[in-house]
Amino acid sequence: MEINYRFEPRQKNFDGPTAIQMLFYKDSKRFCYSIGKKLHPNLWDYDNQRPTKSKKLIKEWTKDYPQLKTQIQNVGNRIEKVIRLCNSWFANIELTNQQIELSELKKYLNSNLKAIYTKDAVNTKSDLIYVDKVLKDFVREISNGNKLTNKKTRYAIGTIKVYRT
Repeated sequence: MEINYRFEPRQKNFDGPTAIQMLFYKDSKRFCYSIGKKLHPNLWDYDNQRPTKSKKLIKEWTKDYPQLKTQIQNVGNRIEKVIRLCNSWFANIELTNQQIELSELKKYLNSNLKAIYTKDAVNTKSDLIYVDKVLKDFVREISNGNKLTNKKTRYAIGTIKVYRT
C-alpha cells in the first residue's frame, strides 16, 4: 500500500514559527496531522518537503536563533518517525484485513508521539513545595539552633529578624 505523504508548514505566509503538518489522501478522504514541531516557513524546503539544508540560509538565521540547527534536526527526526509509525499502522491494518479508519490512525499517532500525563505523573497540589513554606521552615530551624552558619555557629538575632521580615 503506497501512501504519498506530504509535509508542509501550516501557515505558509506567517512571520514566526508555525506547526508542521502531514497531509495525505486515502480513499478520497483527506488526512491532516500536526507532527508536534514548529519551524519558520522561510526555513522550509517546499520541493523536498523537509526543513532546509541550505547552509547559507541556516547560517543567516542562526544569528537570531542559536538553537536552529537542533530545531531543524528535531523536525526532520519527527517527520521520519511519523512516516515510520504511519507505515507500520497501515501494514498492520493490511495484515489483519481491517477497515481503514483514519480516526484510529490519529489516535495511534497521538499515543506514540504526544506525552500522556497520568494523575501519578503530575504533581498534586499537596505535593508542591512553596517558597513561603521553605522559608518558614528555614527561619524556624535557625531560630531554634538546628541550622547553623557555614562556620558552625548559631545565626545572630539580627539575622533571624531579617529573615522573618
